[in-house]
Amino acid sequence: MERLDFSEEEDDKGFYLVEIEQDKETGKRQVSFDFHPVTGRRFLTINIGIEPQDTDPTAMVLRAISEQEDKVRDAIVRLNISLPAQCEGQLRDSDIRNAVKEAHYFTVAKDIQRETRSRLGEWTAEEITPLDALKAYLESKKVSLERTKVLLQYAERLIQEQRTRQG
Repeated sequence: MERLDFSEEEDDKGFYLVEIEQDKETGKRQVSFDFHPVTGRRFLTINIGIEPQDTDPTAMVLRAISEQEDKVRDAIVRLNISLPAQCEGQLRDSDIRNAVKEAHYFTVAKDIQRETRSRLGEWTAEEITPLDALKAYLESKKVSLERTKVLLQYAERLIQEQRTRQG
């Protein structure tokens, strides 16, 4: 009896021996059961959190693996590594694979935190006018002042035409 997935990682594996006998005097059934544990292949999850200030992300992962070293052998191991995007390239996959080589099987799941970029500055989409949004976009793309001026004039005309049609 083997575990099927990591949701069973903490479950005891085994079977129940159930005996049902009929009482000769009363005719009622007598039920007894006994759990017999079996040793199944171990599942092991190792969670590792790496922070932006960590100078050697691979060393952090290797340290977490070494703390569980006695449980890794012949287990199915899942490494959950949470790390900032700027640290992803610093992970040495070959060193990590070597550290879990005694496992029956292993997988690495990386949860990469990426910073969200605000393109509107201090405005929200509801607060900004179409012209201000265009101006912010053109500034972010480093469009020349002359070209920005021309594009904003065209945008103003289009907005006025749209208002006139709806009006």
